[in-house]
Amino acid sequence: MIGFFFSTLLLSLHDPRQGLRQIQALNRPGGTEMVALLLMAVASALLMQLSLQILPMPDGSPFTALFSTPFLTAGLQFLTLLLCAFLAWLVGGWFGGRGSFADAVLAIAWLQAVMLAIQLVQLLALVILPVLSSLIGIAAVGIFVVLLSNFIAEIHGFASPVKVFFGTVLTFLVSVFILTMILAPFIPSEYLPREL
Repeated sequence: MIGFFFSTLLLSLHDPRQGLRQIQALNRPGGTEMVALLLMAVASALLMQLSLQILPMPDGSPFTALFSTPFLTAGLQFLTLLLCAFLAWLVGGWFGGRGSFADAVLAIAWLQAVMLAIQLVQLLALVILPVLSSLIGIAAVGIFVVLLSNFIAEIHGFASPVKVFFGTVLTFLVSVFILTMILAPFIPSEYLPREL
């Protein structure tokens, strides 16, 4: 099974849509998608905590409290991944996509699994060769964009990942704006921009 996931991970980097198809073809009981998403959130939190041990955040960072405990980090990761899956399903459906919410959850869970593998390699490089770690980090951004666009295109049956990419960017900007409006009253004043 480990060999299958490793080979599928490599396939996903080479042919994202085919890699996701192999994950979708697995014989799995109902609800597996949400369990997978939760496991990815926990794994992400553990890797984040390990990263902070190697490279701590600067004092006074607004993110220090958010990543103070693995439980809080895992909860935030899960909510973020769940929101991504929800938006991938909802917005894709608005444009005629045929994917279900379970399809979107599975796609985001697998995307996170691939990114976790890359982040683990990056973390090892940070210890051995920091310059290489920076290059891996830059490459990871591009890989994330390509995988996300192709995965969403695959679950919804869209032909063009490029169009999905632009739709994803627009969805991201709108979501950030809405969340900022909602959360702004709860952000401490010291973290808000000051007038010149």
